[in-house]
Amino acid sequence: MKASKTRQAPIADNEVYRGFMRLDRERRRRIAMRILGNQRMLADLYDHFLIQRSLDEPGQNLAWESYARENASGR
Repeated sequence: MKASKTRQAPIADNEVYRGFMRLDRERRRRIAMRILGNQRMLADLYDHFLIQRSLDEPGQNLAWESYARENASGR
């Protein structure tokens, strides 16, 4: 079976988000848990949070492990 040569237009971020929010609560939970269980996706999230924090607090270097320890201690 040959693959189709026509390409679908990319789905906009807001379309994906709206589709996710239309799901019932249990399906959203299952998808969120699947995303959080994916180590590559989790690493991307960590990177995002660290980048955002570095933008909020310029001039401070912070390793992920230090950040996690600080936040786990209830800071």
